[in-house]
Amino acid sequence: MLAAPRVPETIGVVTIAANLDVGSWTRRHGQPPLAASLSPATQPPLPAAIHQRHYVGARDAVVPPGIVSGGGIPAGSLTVVPDYDHVCCWVDLWPRVLAELARR
Repeated sequence: MLAAPRVPETIGVVTIAANLDVGSWTRRHGQPPLAASLSPATQPPLPAAIHQRHYVGARDAVVPPGIVSGGGIPAGSLTVVPDYDHVCCWVDLWPRVLAELARR
């Protein structure tokens, strides 16, 4: 998310359980703010020409859906996957992700 607007060849971004709102994430976990850390939530939105797809597990306690959806992502770009957490089962999702990207 942070590198995409700086790399002209970028046509899409896919995230899995990504911490897109660093400030909300540190507050949720009772941690101090990260020094000199950039957060996608505080950056300008990506250009509309860059396709975005964001996945998060409904049971993710590390980076819950609210942290991802608060990251300034476009409406409709978030998929909350039932029964997934921060670790479980993401490799099983890759065929679906790749198929969706191939349709773009």
